[in-house]
Amino acid sequence: MAGIVGDESERTLLDTILASWGDVAEIGLFKSDLTPDETITTAAAIAAEADFEGYARQAAANWTVAATVGGVATTAADPVTFTKGAGGTGNDIYGAFLLDPAGNLVAIQRDTTVPRDMTTDGAEYIVTPRFELRQRP
Repeated sequence: MAGIVGDESERTLLDTILASWGDVAEIGLFKSDLTPDETITTAAAIAAEADFEGYARQAAANWTVAATVGGVATTAADPVTFTKGAGGTGNDIYGAFLLDPAGNLVAIQRDTTVPRDMTTDGAEYIVTPRFELRQRP
């Protein structure tokens, strides 16, 4: 059956998914000039992953209870900050991705202002993880 999923059901789905993850989902950054679409794979996102000095994926934690605004169910986690360490490799960053606890790609987003410079020691890149469910028009 292909039917409509109502706002309440979208919120329930988001809350159920996030409750099953706990604080184990991870945010990563990608350094390749990707323009992600529905065909992007986990392997492609990981192959493009950043490797600047001090980089490591970070936990997406403390997700909010899902809320619906304008027909879009949304939840957000605490912001995470990536900081370029001293010396070593630097990268230009094109966006961020979200992996579930099993390491599967859940979402990927290209930054609206690319590339972002992570070649200077102490440079920071802040990501506020958001997860949305909406009806497709």
